[in-house]
Amino acid sequence: MGVIVFGQLEYLLRQRDLTAADLKRQIEEQYGLDVDMAALERLAGHTSLHHTDLKVVGAAASILEVSLDDLLLVVAFPADLIRPQTEPSFLTPEESRRLTELFNRQDEGKITKAEQRELEELVYDKYGQRSIEHSQRNEAKRRGVPIEEVQREDDERIAKAMKHREWLHANPRRTQELAERVRKQNASAST
Repeated sequence: MGVIVFGQLEYLLRQRDLTAADLKRQIEEQYGLDVDMAALERLAGHTSLHHTDLKVVGAAASILEVSLDDLLLVVAFPADLIRPQTEPSFLTPEESRRLTELFNRQDEGKITKAEQRELEELVYDKYGQRSIEHSQRNEAKRRGVPIEEVQREDDERIAKAMKHREWLHANPRRTQELAERVRKQNASAST
């Protein structure tokens, strides 16, 4: 299984009108930890995390009054997703071998930045793009329409979702209201 973890700190700081330096100062004052600014920058960055100081993560979550789920986005890829048995392989044998190597290095905590970029390229750019194209061809065939029509529809859905995301994140109150609605729905669904 491959696991990729992304920090969500930038978004949380923006919601609270704080900077990473503000958070660093608060953690050091409240918990007496010596916080490496680079650790907070990694949590606020847009690349996956490989190593992080869990004390800093826990202190940041406490200061921001959020759960670790709010602070860290975890994406796990089961081994059969990397090479599904029922669908064609979307990676060449060499790419599959390299992907396995990179996931193993990541799991061991020994992956370099260049290797992490290579892993993300294999997962998102190569495997992801090829599997999307495969799905689009199948959908076009199933519906009896040109593949370009399916691609155009997908592009329109993505553009609409991105526009909604931008609208949602433009005002932190909208995100809070959405989160509250989801919490209420989940609470009523579990009762």
